[in-house]
Amino acid sequence: MKPTLVTLLCLFTFLTAYPQERLVICTAEQNIDRSISIYADSRADGDYTLKLSFPTISGYRSNTNADGALITVYRGRREVARLTPDKNAVTFSYNFRYTYFAGIAQRKRPDTSSAYLIPATEGARVRVSGVSLLSKDLGQKTDDEFYSTGFQYHQGDTICAARAGTVVAVNDAVKEGEKFSQAYKKDRNQVEIQQRDGTNARYQFLAPIQLLVAPGETVIPGQPIAIFNKAAEKYTLLFSVNYLDEKRALADRNADASTAPPNSAYLYQPLYFYVSETEKYARLPIGMVYEAKHPKELVAAELTKKEKKKFNL
Repeated sequence: MKPTLVTLLCLFTFLTAYPQERLVICTAEQNIDRSISIYADSRADGDYTLKLSFPTISGYRSNTNADGALITVYRGRREVARLTPDKNAVTFSYNFRYTYFAGIAQRKRPDTSSAYLIPATEGARVRVSGVSLLSKDLGQKTDDEFYSTGFQYHQGDTICAARAGTVVAVNDAVKEGEKFSQAYKKDRNQVEIQQRDGTNARYQFLAPIQLLVAPGETVIPGQPIAIFNKAAEKYTLLFSVNYLDEKRALADRNADASTAPPNSAYLYQPLYFYVSETEKYARLPIGMVYEAKHPKELVAAELTKKEKKKFNL
């Protein structure tokens, strides 16, 4: 039976998990066989998770869950869903909705057994300081556990990557240092690195910096990423790692793009640092001073054979 009415409602809603330009754009195209292909064009430097749903779908069968599917996308254009017309249908309509999140959706907490390097040049000494969550400072209640570590440096000190990954975002626009705050907030100098287990590492700086990396670059543990290059009240790094929780991403209904990440779909990772041969996975207590060490076996742990050869590891 031939269809008597064809209504293609190519309406879509864009919601971003981050207040920035659109890094992932979805479009629909009709194929010769009357099926509909949904394409995602990612301009992101790193893997992102696309959440795609079809609030209205009639006369089509989707190869994804119409109520909401999570799909990993990477730089470039790819088909993420296809709607196949039902031979017995007489009317055809659909619309789709999407949002995206930095990182790869995880069904359970990623492995926490990998130790982080203290993010300083080898031999440098840094003091550990406390970090608070801005939402808690504002009196907002949350049952989520918050993990973060602060490090105090000096003018001219270099900040290094704690683990390997891809730089996905940077900011060095803030030229004035902060005097008091050690809580997380969005408008700061920072480097964001997507680590190789799909987690997101955030390096936030409370002073002006000189960036040594750019989006799209691959970094290895111990590689310099920024320098505290100007006079300021304090030279503090706030370091945290979060991951995208699959269940939370599917349930996420937050359309407020002004919310600073991580939003409700993310959870923080506990942080364990390499201190010495006898303390490979240490939680760092506030007030202690540590010397950064870069053991070759830890630096090489996440690298490819090609990278190990390149860096003589």
